[in-house]
Amino acid sequence: MKTDRLRSNVANASYRTASKGMILTIIVSAELMIALDYAMTSVGLPALGIDLRLQPDQLQWVLSSYSLTFGGLLIVGGYLSDLWGGRRCYVRGCLLFGAGALCCAVAPFYGLLLAGRCLQGLGGAILLPATLSLTASTFADGPERIKALGIIAVSGMAATAGGTIIAGFLVSTFGWRGPYPFAALLVFACAIFGALLLPRADGFAKKPGGLDPIAILLITLCSSLLVWSLSTIASKGLGSPPLILSAFAASLIMFGVFILLQRKAAIPLIPPGMLRKPKVIGGIVMSSLIAGSAACMIVLVSLTLQRSFGLTPIQVGYALAPFGITSVLLGIAMRRMSTLLARRVRRNMFAALCLNMGGLFMMSLVSGSASQYAYTVPIIMMSVGSVIGLALAMGEIYAGIEPDEKGIASALCYVARLLWSAIVVAFSIGAIGHIGAQDQRIPAEHFAGGFQIGAFCLIPGLLVLAMLFRTERAGAIAGDEADASFASGDAAT
Repeated sequence: MKTDRLRSNVANASYRTASKGMILTIIVSAELMIALDYAMTSVGLPALGIDLRLQPDQLQWVLSSYSLTFGGLLIVGGYLSDLWGGRRCYVRGCLLFGAGALCCAVAPFYGLLLAGRCLQGLGGAILLPATLSLTASTFADGPERIKALGIIAVSGMAATAGGTIIAGFLVSTFGWRGPYPFAALLVFACAIFGALLLPRADGFAKKPGGLDPIAILLITLCSSLLVWSLSTIASKGLGSPPLILSAFAASLIMFGVFILLQRKAAIPLIPPGMLRKPKVIGGIVMSSLIAGSAACMIVLVSLTLQRSFGLTPIQVGYALAPFGITSVLLGIAMRRMSTLLARRVRRNMFAALCLNMGGLFMMSLVSGSASQYAYTVPIIMMSVGSVIGLALAMGEIYAGIEPDEKGIASALCYVARLLWSAIVVAFSIGAIGHIGAQDQRIPAEHFAGGFQIGAFCLIPGLLVLAMLFRTERAGAIAGDEADASFASGDAAT
């Protein structure tokens, strides 16, 4: 797009000394910290509970307080990224996330710990859309942007797979508070380098009075209830209490009211034309499917290795290391691969989905194996499919939107990932059924049904993508015919 090119040129003029490699490093560092946060907190939960004398339900809220704040405010964070610019949101998000981490590090009681986790969620919700908006603004559409998005996807995958190992080292060395100063130090450094080196001319001013408090309140409550209800269903199964189902129904009602209000709004939070573009819808669907299948794999493999083979969480981290190692190798090769991937985007997107589907089906077949290493090959398959699929999906989204919509598009994509991942995990765990007490060994084949459900959840997505891309192709053909008709009319005149 011409506007996209012009915006990229304006942004490039504002950072003479910072190379694109340096900018990508700054972006990836913050994204890496967000991806590591969940693993570092999860590993430290047992020691945290003993130190602060917390009950199991209180421990769950240490995780949920972050997830609800993060998921509930993502769309608002995306809107602010487009309103203020990616650089400002990046720096402010880092500062908020770091301040929350310091609160958790020094928290002498439960209330301050929860406040710190909520502050981290707020910072993450502002920071994450800004990182992707900055990426789309800095790197030109095509192989260059696909390479950058691939490296970002690699960092997230590697952090997810290796986060348990890093967290285990920090917690065993410094206690449960150890990861939080580490997180604060990293994000404060990111804020300093971001303020100095990130492009300044990366935001588009919107009309005065653009912030609608009612719309923000509705979408925040709606997103938070959706994330909470679906996450609870994922952890407790499909037979969840009526309160959870009521929260889910209330979130759908709020979403309906939000849509009605947005139709009449002068400056809507979500541009109405964005979700009518096949590339945007296809990219969001693709990204959600890939994230859901990866989440399903990590949860089920972790359960299988712990409940069937007796591995500890840190040993599970080592078992999932091929996922992160393969992602890093793909990131190194992304410079050459990006050109090839950009030539046939849709075909490669379908191939990535098929790799993830094949990996999940293979895991269901090897679940009866007596060896824990039988999962290594399908884990590598899913790592390749996830990195390629996420990079191409995000590239499709950014190629189909206007420059001032990148923040809100990033937020919508991440909200869709969170929700779909919770749905897939809920159905997969529901297919497994009751797995008994924590110390009870479960045969590995008991988990085969969960892997199969995760694979079947990709099939509707393949059909949706095929329909969307067919619609886009038909629209392009109609546009070419209209141009040809207009040109022939001019020639006759």
